[in-house]
Amino acid sequence: MTQGHAAGGGSVDRLAERVTRAATLMIVYWSGWLTGWKLYVVVMLGFVLLAIFKAFGGVRQGAFHFWQGFSWLFPWLDGLALISYPGNFPEKSAGAGNLCLLNFEWSALILAVLSVVVYVIANRVCLSTEIVQEHIEQSRQEAAVEEEEIGAARDPGLRRPGLNAGRPLRRPPRHDWSHEPRA
Repeated sequence: MTQGHAAGGGSVDRLAERVTRAATLMIVYWSGWLTGWKLYVVVMLGFVLLAIFKAFGGVRQGAFHFWQGFSWLFPWLDGLALISYPGNFPEKSAGAGNLCLLNFEWSALILAVLSVVVYVIANRVCLSTEIVQEHIEQSRQEAAVEEEEIGAARDPGLRRPGLNAGRPLRRPPRHDWSHEPRA
């Protein structure tokens, strides 16, 4: 059993995972080079910005498990770009810049191989169950803090240090509509 399947899952689950991964490759490939190259550039730019923010303290979070988690994305994106550029989506007459050297059959075969390679890489670099549980708990704690902050911001009667310190808590009067005469 590989690390990627430490939580269990039968052969049907594994097959569905592999088919889904291959399908995502095909969907991005079929969107064409004109769309694909923009996706590749933006995702890579996002990684560069993430690295800059992480290096200079703009991203404040716990442990950052970059290589152990989603480093499989680089071979996925790079492989997809290397297949899309000589690929045939869209047709050459569309003027998207792709070379249209690969027909559908060859590109589908190459994408299937890429899918298997990325699957193997992803299962080797996936996060352990313990790290995933830590991230889930951290997210729950962050959500609780955000809910408190949102609730405090929406309720003007809540006392928050610095904003209404020293003033008594009061709530806006509520109108009782049950005693209004009906028209």
